[in-house]
Amino acid sequence: MKKLIPLLSAIYIISPIDFIPDVIPVIGWIDDVVALVIGVSAMFKKTEKS
Repeated sequence: MKKLIPLLSAIYIISPIDFIPDVIPVIGWIDDVVALVIGVSAMFKKTEKS
């Protein structure tokens, strides 16, 4: 499951479906930024343990 987190976060970022719509300035991008941070941190945690 931990291997899927970076992939799923990338899919969420490029997906047109969001929890908060991107048409709302700044606030709409927060969920994309959170997904990016979660995906990148999961990717680095995965590579540190290898």
